[in-house]
Amino acid sequence: MTIKIFDPAHPNGVAYRSFAEAGLTKFVNDYSMHFASGSSALVNAGNRAAFEYTDAFSITGWLWLDAGTTDGTILARMGVDRGLKLYLSSSYLTLDLIHSAGDQLSGYAPTKVWDEGGFYFFGVTYDGSNAASTGLKFYLTGALDGCTVNDESVSGSIVESNVDLIIGYGFDGYLDELGIWRGAHTLTEIENLYITQIPKHLGRYASPASSRLVHYFRMGDSYLAPGLIIDEVTGGYATIVNATRETDIPTPFTPDPPPVPVLPSPTAYWKFDDGPWVGWTMLVDSIPPGLTGMNPSTHLGLGTAPPLVNGGTSCQLDGVTDWKGGASILCPTSFTMQLWITDASQMSTVCVMDAVDLSAYQPLLTLLVMYPYLYIQINGGAPQKTLALHTMPKHLIIVTYDSIAATVTLSFDGAPAFPLPWTPNPSSYGGVVVADIGKDLFGSYGSYVGPIDDAAFWIGTPLSPANITYIWNGGAGNPLI
Repeated sequence: MTIKIFDPAHPNGVAYRSFAEAGLTKFVNDYSMHFASGSSALVNAGNRAAFEYTDAFSITGWLWLDAGTTDGTILARMGVDRGLKLYLSSSYLTLDLIHSAGDQLSGYAPTKVWDEGGFYFFGVTYDGSNAASTGLKFYLTGALDGCTVNDESVSGSIVESNVDLIIGYGFDGYLDELGIWRGAHTLTEIENLYITQIPKHLGRYASPASSRLVHYFRMGDSYLAPGLIIDEVTGGYATIVNATRETDIPTPFTPDPPPVPVLPSPTAYWKFDDGPWVGWTMLVDSIPPGLTGMNPSTHLGLGTAPPLVNGGTSCQLDGVTDWKGGASILCPTSFTMQLWITDASQMSTVCVMDAVDLSAYQPLLTLLVMYPYLYIQINGGAPQKTLALHTMPKHLIIVTYDSIAATVTLSFDGAPAFPLPWTPNPSSYGGVVVADIGKDLFGSYGSYVGPIDDAAFWIGTPLSPANITYIWNGGAGNPLI
C-alpha cells in the first residue's frame, strides 16, 4: 500500500500525501511516459477499470502526439470480444463500449486532437445511461467539445473477467497524469482540472472529489522500480513494456497564433497627429508622397481633439473646413477608403468622406450621415441608407470598390455591412481622383462636425475581410503604422 503521512498543513487542505512526496511542499511532475507503436510499447496495469455500460465514469489525462500520429490506443480493457477502449481514430478522440462485434456504444470528439509539439489535456465522461447522444461527452483543453455518435447504445454486458487494463498500445507519443474516476465529471470539474494549464495531484481536488478517483497513474513519478509505475490510489503497480520514462512533461502550451494578414501599405495615410494646424498649412502624410504619388493634403484651418485611435490626436472638424488629398487613378481601378469618426449628432445631412473624379468633376463614392443613419452614394445617384450609428464612442468606416467584381462594400466597425453594385460612369475613366474628408466637394451636403482620425486611402487594392478585421481588432483603435 502507499504510505500516507498526516499533514494538516498540506496544500489545498488535503491532510495527507504519499510517502514518495514526503517533505515536498507542492506537487512535482517530473516524468511522462513515451510510447512507440513500432516497439509494441505499453503499460500493463493489471485487472483494473472493469466498468460496466451501466456505470458512470470519467477518464482524464494529458497527451502529446508524435508528428504524424493520427491513430493509437490511449487505454483499453478489452477481452476477446467485449470491453472498453479509448483511442485516437484519424486524430479524433473516440470511446467504445463493446458487447460484441457490431454491438457497441461509440462516439468521438467533433474536433481533432492537434499535432503541434505540446501536451494536450483531454477528458471523457459517460453517465451510464446507455445513450451516446446524451450520456457521452468529450472535453478538449478544458472545454466541452461534445460528441459525434457512431453507435447509440449497447445491448449487454461489456465486462469480461480477468482482463488487464492496457495503456498506450499502438500509440505514438507521450501520456501523463492519467486519471480514471467514478461518476461523470461536470464541465466545472473538468475546467478545475485544467484551470492552471498544468497538472496538479489528482488526489488533492475537492471538485472533482478525490474520493471518486479509482486509479491514478502519474506515468513515471514516485516509482520504486525501473520497470514499474505506481497506481497512486490503490498502491499497486503497473508494468512498463518497451515504453520509456521521459522528462518531457506538460507545461503551459500556447498554440501558434493565427497568421496575421499582410496588410497592404496605404497609398496615403493621415494620422492627424501633427496639429494644431494653422490655415492652409500641410497635413503630414505618413506614406512619403515621393513613393506613393499622393499629394500632401491642404486645409483651411482645423483644431485638435483627443485621439480616436491610440496615441497622438484627432482632428476636430468644425463644419466648414475639410481635408483633401489626390492621386492619379485609372478609374474605376479598385480602391479603399478608411476613416474613424464619432457618434456625434449632426444637425443636417453631412458628408463624412468622398472620392471624386476631378477631371470629369464627378462624384464616385460619397459617405453621408443623415443622423442617426449612415448613407452611401455611388456615382452621384440617390443616397442609400445602410445602418444606424449607435452609442459607441467611435466608429471605423471602410469602403472598398472592387473593380473585378464591380462591387462596393461598406464595412462598419470591422464587419461587412452592405455590398452594393457599382455602375461606372463612363466619363470617370482615366480621371484624377481625390479623397475629400469631412466635406462634400460639390456642396450638395453639409460638412461634418466632430473629431475624425486615421484616414487612409488604398489605390488598386480592395482590402479583404481579414484585413478589415485586423484593422478593427475588436475596436482596439490601433494605428496602421
